[in-house]
Amino acid sequence: MCSETPLSQVWALLLATIPVVSAALAFIEKRRPSTGGSFVWEMYENAWDILRSFAYEGHTAKTISHGGRLLYSIWWLTVLVLTNGFAGQLKASMAIKTEPPRFRSADEVAYRPAIRPMVWKDTVYETYIRTSERPSMQDLTRQVHRHGGFMAITDMYTPTAMEQLYSGRAVIVSDHYVTMHMLAKQCRLSGGKLYVAPEVLFSRFCTVAHSKHLPPELERRIHANRITSLVESGLNMKWEENSMQEWFRCQAMQQAGSSQTGELSFKVLRYDDMAAIFSLWAIMAALSVTVFLFELCFHRTWARRHHRLPRMNARRIARLTSQDTAWIAAARGNKKEENLGEHRRARRVYERAMYEGRFGREF
Repeated sequence: MCSETPLSQVWALLLATIPVVSAALAFIEKRRPSTGGSFVWEMYENAWDILRSFAYEGHTAKTISHGGRLLYSIWWLTVLVLTNGFAGQLKASMAIKTEPPRFRSADEVAYRPAIRPMVWKDTVYETYIRTSERPSMQDLTRQVHRHGGFMAITDMYTPTAMEQLYSGRAVIVSDHYVTMHMLAKQCRLSGGKLYVAPEVLFSRFCTVAHSKHLPPELERRIHANRITSLVESGLNMKWEENSMQEWFRCQAMQQAGSSQTGELSFKVLRYDDMAAIFSLWAIMAALSVTVFLFELCFHRTWARRHHRLPRMNARRIARLTSQDTAWIAAARGNKKEENLGEHRRARRVYERAMYEGRFGREF
């Protein structure tokens, strides 16, 4: 007996153990001199090292102590087991088609407007559904009309109708024995499992189908004499028993892996079954492209600013140099003006040195 761990609990457990392992490793040894022996900063850096490992990046510091190596080994073995279990369960979930929810009553069918109910037309089943005063049965009647579900019995068991039935998109509203008899004739069909809902809509013992144009007198004679004779003779029970035997034989053949036409055929997964996987891939691809474009724009903006500031610095230095040269040439021959020019030139040189020193620290 094996128990399944929900996938969300696996990842929640892994994320919850990262701070614990980081704190334990920080307590065992201080691997980084830059943290200054601080327990909090060491724990912080250890947590980032673990996250880098998930992204296939190396650690920023070596683990030297035997206790730290043992702790890392045990934790990574645990992660390996859990992630392999997650991958196996994910592959199994992708390979096995989820069974549609089972209906237990007509009310549940009425709550699912996309389901197509199929009812034998011009029979007591249609009359019962149409004349019922239950709100759910009235909703079911409108649902049958919307999907064109009132049909002849020959149309209820066509390959198209059976495909809808096996895929969980349709239900048959009929009595138990007629349905089993008709399905037993199509034993070659497969692709799903059929079941009978617990709710009983028709409490009948024997039903006869005949033409509407049958004379009333003949109809009364059939009901009064023939049906009574059939019931008293036990023929109806014999017919039902034969139908059940055919059904059980068909069921046994399907379980054994063969049918009247040979081996059973199983349908592969369709796109509808894998749509969630493809949608998740498309979302992650779109997110990656968005982040990539954002990085390109950010890098272009930063690089433009990085190259613009040195150019501004070069132009400023050239302008200051030209001004100093002009002032020195204008003040030549005048001692006072020459001293003033020297003073201005010294001030410009000082400003230029301060400006270059500031940009040198930034870049």
